[in-house]
Amino acid sequence: MMIYRIFYLLIFCLVGSSLLQAERYVFTKPKLGTVVSILIDVEKGDYKPVASAVFDRIDKLNLVFSDYHKNSELMQLCSKAYGDQIKVSEELFEVLSQSKVLYYFSAGAFDPTVGAWTKQWRAYRDGVGEKPNKETPGYDLVRLDESLKTVEFLEKGIELDLGGIAKGYIVDEVSEILKANGIDRFLVGIGGELIAGAAPVYEARGWKIGVEDPEKKTNGYLYLKQQALSTSGASYQFVNDSDGVMGHIVHPESRSGIDNSYNVSVVAGSSMLADGLATTLRLVGREAAEGLFDVREFSCLFVGKDFQEITKIGNFPSVIIKN
Repeated sequence: MMIYRIFYLLIFCLVGSSLLQAERYVFTKPKLGTVVSILIDVEKGDYKPVASAVFDRIDKLNLVFSDYHKNSELMQLCSKAYGDQIKVSEELFEVLSQSKVLYYFSAGAFDPTVGAWTKQWRAYRDGVGEKPNKETPGYDLVRLDESLKTVEFLEKGIELDLGGIAKGYIVDEVSEILKANGIDRFLVGIGGELIAGAAPVYEARGWKIGVEDPEKKTNGYLYLKQQALSTSGASYQFVNDSDGVMGHIVHPESRSGIDNSYNVSVVAGSSMLADGLATTLRLVGREAAEGLFDVREFSCLFVGKDFQEITKIGNFPSVIIKN
């Protein structure tokens, strides 16, 4: 665990002048195939126990949602749920339920039953398998019982992949742990998923977040507070073959990975929602996005290569482009 502290002094003018001391603590650790970063602005103290609790919680949730671990709750469900109602944890049921909402919201574009295709894609990426061509059965073949918290597969061989939404849920859980410990000024990041608490002491506009184009150029930035931000693209997970760039997100109808022509970012009240919507909009594309969005609840940004094409939908935060 790496810990860095930066001292800040903030002057408040209320009745007379008073001084508030605050420190910046940063905790980072490799988790979930990426890096988990936690930034907090708080009074001086020992926050290692809080960070340890966060990382322990992430490890436990990884054993719920992972499709890399054969003994995870998700993989055990996939092996047992055909023709049988399997009771699952509150955490898994919540993510499966939100996935069902997104599945119908996107007319089937967001489909967690892509698990078999995902495994083929990983093997192809690693040079040990053929180009993926597995069909996606369809999430309507996964039956959820809200009252019993059970899951049943209506077709044999269904494999689930919650990579397009589970990290967002985990980020939300981290933020709840921080708030339960009295920490309000924070920024949590896991891969492309971010959630911000109150603004840091040195910048009332919020936490400064870089905005990348599909070629990893960070030529823009925005400020974020009291919201979640998720970015989806193929800049970091892709295969480049004779047919061009094939990303890790598959469209259920074409059975082909989405290319790297643009990144899409979503701002929403929760990281799980932002994560799922960012994945969804990568699948349906810019033209369909406006018809899907209720701008009162969330907003999005499409960024093309070299920032030549930028499309904002809804009340997305202002993006400052560097010259």
